[in-house]
Amino acid sequence: MILQLQSKYSGMLQQCVTGMLQLIKRVFGTINVTIPKNFSEVKAAVSDMLVPVHEYDVCINDCIIFKGEHADSMTCPSCKKSRYKPEKKQARKKYHYLPLIPRHLQLLEIGKISGMLQEHSKASQVMTDVQHSFAWQ
Repeated sequence: MILQLQSKYSGMLQQCVTGMLQLIKRVFGTINVTIPKNFSEVKAAVSDMLVPVHEYDVCINDCIIFKGEHADSMTCPSCKKSRYKPEKKQARKKYHYLPLIPRHLQLLEIGKISGMLQEHSKASQVMTDVQHSFAWQ
């Protein structure tokens, strides 16, 4: 629930999440329930359920992804721009990639979504369009 709030209100900082957890702990402190202490503990608790995100450094002009043969390059071979910010070893631009197959497998594990995806097999007539499925009616 806390992570849902943070994703809904994207400006919500991790310190705010930690503050909310401390407030909840103070209010419900007498109940014998384990409440995480901070944002890191919440993220660690749900990390097994999340699809892994691959993060890659990218050229500031979107010429290449610094991966494979360019993984150790300091500048873009196309436009010669620096990969890192001046005086820091921090990438100027990053690309976050969610692998497609694990994402689909995760969706199939959710019973309601899996049922909707398989609904066409239950139909007595041949479905020629998505709009003919029961979910669209």
